[in-house]
This record gives sequence, C-alpha cells and structure tokens, in this order.
Amino acid sequence: MAVDPKDIAALTPKFLSTVYKHFKNDIPDSNWDLKLHLGVTMLRSFLQRGKHKTIEKHQKFVGKAHIPSSPSVSVKKTIVPETCRSQAEDIMAGLLSGQEEKVGWRWKEDPMKQSPLKGEWVEAKNRKKLTSADRVILYIHGGAYFMGSAAQHRFLIQKVAKASAARAFSIDYRLAPQSPFPAAVVDSLAAYLYLIQPPADAGFDPINPKQIVIMGDSAGGGLALSLMLVLRDAGLPQPAGAACWSPWVDLYHSLPSIFSNGPTDYIPNGFVHKASPANPIKDYKNIQQRLERVQYYAYNSALSIPYVSPILSDDLGGLGEIFITCGSGERLRDESILLAHKAAKTHPEIFECNKPGVRSYPPTKVNLNVYE
Repeated sequence: MAVDPKDIAALTPKFLSTVYKHFKNDIPDSNWDLKLHLGVTMLRSFLQRGKHKTIEKHQKFVGKAHIPSSPSVSVKKTIVPETCRSQAEDIMAGLLSGQEEKVGWRWKEDPMKQSPLKGEWVEAKNRKKLTSADRVILYIHGGAYFMGSAAQHRFLIQKVAKASAARAFSIDYRLAPQSPFPAAVVDSLAAYLYLIQPPADAGFDPINPKQIVIMGDSAGGGLALSLMLVLRDAGLPQPAGAACWSPWVDLYHSLPSIFSNGPTDYIPNGFVHKASPANPIKDYKNIQQRLERVQYYAYNSALSIPYVSPILSDDLGGLGEIFITCGSGERLRDESILLAHKAAKTHPEIFECNKPGVRSYPPTKVNLNVYE
C-alpha cells in the first residue's frame, strides 16, 4: 500500500513532538508507554488528515491495505449469493415498515447492490469439510461505517480463529455514505442467512446458529448488536452470542466519554473530508434539515432507530449472550457500559407492559470488561 509522501511530511513533526512530550512527562495517561503514546497520537493525526482527501480517496487508500495471512491459516474468498441479500432485504423492509421517511432514502434501489457481496473464510490449514457441528465466527469489521474491509482486519480475524479453534467468515459490507443505513445491516443479515441456510452449492452444511458467534470491533460491534436485534425482532434464531470490542451503539454521541476521553482515544473529534460525489457540498439556501447530517452512516432522522443506535432500543433482552470489552480511556466507553447494564437488567416501563402487542424479553446475559 503506497503512502502519500505529503502525509509523511505532515506527520513527521507530530511524531517528533510526541516523543519530546513523552519524555517530558506530558502524557494523556500516566500508564502509557512511548509505543502506545505514539500509536494513539499518530493514528488520530492520520485520520484528521482526511480533511485533505475525498471520502472516495480515503476509502481507496484504506481498502488497499494488504494483510498477509499467517502460514498456518488458509483464506478462501467467496461470494454471498444474491438470494441471501434479497431475503435479508425483505426481512429488513418488514421491520422498517412505516419508518421509510426516517430512513431517508430509497435503500432498496441502491445502485451499489450491483456489486457482489464478497466474503472470505479464514481457518487453520488442513481442516476437514465444514459441518453443522463446527464453531463459526461471523466477523463484522469496524471502520466508522465508511471505511475498512475484511482483508484489512484479517490480522485480527486469523488470531481469533486460531485461538478459538473456529472457522471465521467475514464480509465486505456496503459502506457509507454511498450506501447509508440499512445497507450494512442488510449485508450482515445476508451473511448470517448464508451460514444457517446455505444454497446447495455452498460447499458446506447449514451451520447450527448455536455454533455461531458474531464478533465485531467499533462500528462492527455496533453492527453485531444491530444484527442480533434484527434476528430477535424477525423471529429468527439467535446465535450463541456476540463478542464486541468497543461497540459503537450511540450514533447521537450523547454520553460524556465521547467528549471527555478525546485526549486518550485515537478517534478524532469528527470525520471531515473534501467535497466529492459521495460527500457533496450542501445547498444551504434550500436545506431542509435544521442540523447538518451528523453521521455518514445514517440521516439524522434515522439515528433514533434501534437498528442504527442499539442503545436506544426499548428492550435489549432476549438476545444471545454478549461479551463486551472496552478501555477506560476510550470515547465509546460510556455507551459500552450503559448498553451492557441495559441489556442485563431489561425492565420495560410498567405502563408499557399493559399495552396490547408489547412483548417483554428476558434479560440478556452480558459479560462486561472495562480495562484501565
């Protein structure tokens, strides 16, 4: 992956100043060593450099990342059948019925659907044919919903697959802003349906949902939880559980740590890019929204939909077991903690229980880990 010399030139002073600050004990967190201090600072600075590029160029740059696979694992690329995506679309359309105006665009007519839904299997070499008894990880990559790929996250996926003696399957879901919500959820659901209801020529038997764990980091963790809500609400079988690293579940940015932990997180204050077809200059004379669009991933009107911001779900019960981990210095810390407690102690308001058609779910088993 070629690195822009302009980025190197721009980031060199930041590198040197960070080293100087570290040895002068000017450190955001006293527990940080030099490697972590440099890593957080340089990654944040690189992401802030996005304002000098278009979204398309940023996506292309990140998408070129080539992560070589370990000699002990094999990588097999595949395509999720369009029938799975069509089925997922129909399910999602039913769940979003009556909320089309909130969603904000004709998502079923997305031209990006013309591109196939690519996936890849990562597993230890010399394993036998996949059967329903095998453990499978459905890994959903992070990247703020507008960047990243399965290949880019392969370094992590292969480690998890080897450590858990499981096979891992990951996909390149459609990215925002070209394909906002619910495109990524639809593609994630299509991948899940592919595992539990594969076509005859898939090369593997249907996977028992109780042998599947959905994993994801950041936006991928949020997608994992959104997918579990979709499965629950659509009456589809839950997986054995989900493992979420710092899941992004509150797209309103409404909790304190999103601001207070800015100095100790690599995520910048916002993602700003040059105008482009994917991110056009707004016509402020005719703009109808009172606020500028907050997220690339969803229109402002859609942020309150639980499949966008799972933390806003009225009931987070009835899901497979959830493992959540986050760092005390991360921007997403508070939403990880709040979601964990809300899912584990689900209790609909008393008056809601008396409404016809309102279903109450049992608490979800949650394992929450917050690291210093």
